Amino acid sequence: MPPKKKEDDTMAEEKSKKSAQGGKVRTQKNVSPVDTTPVVSSSASTSTSKSSSKKHGSSGGATLFIIIVLLIAVVGVYAYQKKQTDSVVSKLSILESKLTDKIGQIEQGIGTVKQQAEEEKMNAIADATTKKYTSAKYDYSFIYPTKYKVISLNTDIDDMYKENIVLMRESDRELYADSLEGGPTISFRLYTNTENLPLVDWLTVNTKASNVSEETELLDTTIDGRQAYGYSWEGLGSADAVAVAFDGYVLLGTGWYMDEANIEIRGDFQAMVQSLSL
Repeated sequence: MPPKKKEDDTMAEEKSKKSAQGGKVRTQKNVSPVDTTPVVSSSASTSTSKSSSKKHGSSGGATLFIIIVLLIAVVGVYAYQKKQTDSVVSKLSILESKLTDKIGQIEQGIGTVKQQAEEEKMNAIADATTKKYTSAKYDYSFIYPTKYKVISLNTDIDDMYKENIVLMRESDRELYADSLEGGPTISFRLYTNTENLPLVDWLTVNTKASNVSEETELLDTTIDGRQAYGYSWEGLGSADAVAVAFDGYVLLGTGWYMDEANIEIRGDFQAMVQSLSL
């Protein structure tokens, strides 16, 4: 039996040593604890970085694509709206042009109507304030104001002197009723030109009828499309005269106004001369 006790003591000693060693190890672990944070390898980190880069790259490309699409859409909308605007502006311009033309036509029509109305009014006034003398035998005529009266009309006076018509204002007839001068008058005298002399030659040859002298200044004019001469002469008073040749005759018109202050009769005479129809 004693040998067994020795064996037991040996086993107890070994257990005690193991126990002591085990306690030492645990104490060391408590003093220097092991870092339990997992260690990431460099290859894993690189893989994660690449994956992240791919995700960011994908996201940026999608954003750029959306921006481009939006820009295209905006440009398209702008182009469409501009086209529509240009179309509307073009239509408005055409409409404005048509309206302008129409307004112009209306204004022209109104102007024509006004002009016709004015002419009719003037004709009505003229009919009421003027008369027309027409030579029944020698085929000439002129218009004169109704304030003038025909005071003398003679025809076929002699072989050369064919007609004489004298007109005078009513006011002058009363004023000069007792005067030897007779008062201001307007007259038209018709003479033959059997030799068919040029008008200027006829005037200088027949000075008694024309009252043309060497000092007389003849002024070229036109009456009813025919050559004529205007001039003035002095006698018992002052006079304006005009001479025109037609169909073998010479017509002499005279506005005897007596003095320079008598402007009205001179204007009336010129108006009668311009109304001559030969």
